Order: sequence, then C-alpha cells, then structure tokens
Amino acid sequence: LICLQFGSWSSSKDKIELQVGELDFSEYLENGEWIILPFLNFLFFCCLFHYSSANMHVPDSEGNVTAKYYECCPEAFEDIKFTLHLRRRTL
Repeated sequence: LICLQFGSWSSSKDKIELQVGELDFSEYLENGEWIILPFLNFLFFCCLFHYSSANMHVPDSEGNVTAKYYECCPEAFEDIKFTLHLRRRTL
C-alpha cells in the first residue's frame, strides 16, 4: 500500500480549501512491473479503484479530507489522504 497525504503547513482551512474530485488517469502510463489493484473495502481505504485486465476505470472515486487543530493556532488545517494498492508483477 502507498499512502499519499497532501496539505499545507502554513495556510489554514480558511485560506486553502481542499476538495476531492474525480481521479484523472488520462496521463497514467501502465508500467510493466507494477499494477494498481482494486480496493475492496472502502471503510479501510481512502480511494475506490476498479481494475480490468487492460484498462483502468475509476468511477466515483473519493479521497479522505480531514481537518486538524494544533496547539499553535486557532485555525484548522486540512489534509487529503489517498491510498494506492500496488502489486509487483512477477518477472
């Protein structure tokens, strides 16, 4: 599993609003060594992927946006988390 987390250390939720949109794989280049596997349990993973033998379709995919308060600041800071499930093909 590969977990990706994006957020800002300097700008609060009031200045940057993170939104989850549809995942765009239009520039995805399939690698001969790695494949992205489907996520079967949405409760434990952030994204929902469907993988068919030749093409990858990602309908209604979602990420997880969370807001956190820190002791230093009264504002909330958001981050977005995505998790990819990769498998190495046998050589």
